[in-house]
Amino acid sequence: MDVNKGLFEKDALSAMTQMLDTKDYYVKIKVNAIILNIIKAGVFDLKDGQQHPYLQTLTNNGIIAQLFETIDMKDILKQTALYLSYLYKAAPIPIEYRRKIIMKLKSLNNKYYDSLAMLAECPGTDMNKNKVANAVKDKVQKYSDEKYMDQSRYWKDQDNKYKEEIKSKAKQVLAMIMQINNGKNSDQIARENSSSQQQLASSSSLQTYTPISNDPLLTKDQG
Repeated sequence: MDVNKGLFEKDALSAMTQMLDTKDYYVKIKVNAIILNIIKAGVFDLKDGQQHPYLQTLTNNGIIAQLFETIDMKDILKQTALYLSYLYKAAPIPIEYRRKIIMKLKSLNNKYYDSLAMLAECPGTDMNKNKVANAVKDKVQKYSDEKYMDQSRYWKDQDNKYKEEIKSKAKQVLAMIMQINNGKNSDQIARENSSSQQQLASSSSLQTYTPISNDPLLTKDQG
């Protein structure tokens, strides 16, 4: 963490972001992974509701604008969604990218629930918070279900320690979802879920992306 913060202070993050202009696709992917690690380092020790310490600086020097330019690139979109979720912890994502980032995070391996939880800290409207919560609620409930995790063909073959970690994480996120929905009756929540699902079904902007199987950052959830 200290090394990554030192790199940021020396403006190495800015230099690596400029490397995103390279025509070498695999170099571009690796540069994205490095940027993710540096941005993720800035999240350590932050409390709930605290924003990323680099957000304002990266906004002012134009780096965030460069990151958003990669968001529609085939496999890189997944990494972009990840480090933007860290960077926009407890802060509103630009509206034109918000839904795409949330849906991409939802499709990733369940270890990325932390990213969705960070976005749920956004001090925006209750409607936005509920959109984030409802987007992942069904999947989170599935992974917090003891019976499902014990009987699933995929999960029963996984390491018990990893499986317990996933169940614990899912229960934590589910508790956050319930907190977000606190005070709403079942009819209100059902209407929001129905509206969200209809919007997703009618959307033509979401595309199917083929991950690079040997890159752990781009591994698709099989559960």
